[in-house]
Amino acid sequence: MSSIGRLKIDEEIQIGDLVAIDKINGTAHKATLFDKKTVVGVCADIFPDANEILICNEGMIDVNVTGIICLGDHLGVSDKAGKAEAINYEIQEEKQFDVRSIGKVIYLGDKYSKARILLNIK
Repeated sequence: MSSIGRLKIDEEIQIGDLVAIDKINGTAHKATLFDKKTVVGVCADIFPDANEILICNEGMIDVNVTGIICLGDHLGVSDKAGKAEAINYEIQEEKQFDVRSIGKVIYLGDKYSKARILLNIK
């Protein structure tokens, strides 16, 4: 797991949430579809005393997900804050070049809200 470093947060973030950077104040917040170009990684640890989180942008990590996820799916940012979802390339025909994959599912646990992925955010 490769980490970018620690960032200040401006809202409550959980481990596994997708994180984007606020361009105005430089703090981290939960990513949504509107933030897909500013996603920097996944929250790997929380430092509540410093109001900071550790962000990772590559490696193997558990990510919070929404919707139906299968092994081998590529994940992207969803419309639910901090959550990733499977990318459906068939529906995205006209927007295929606007889709940003953050990684590929390699393990599904017994929880439907998390998936382990090979994270690769550039």
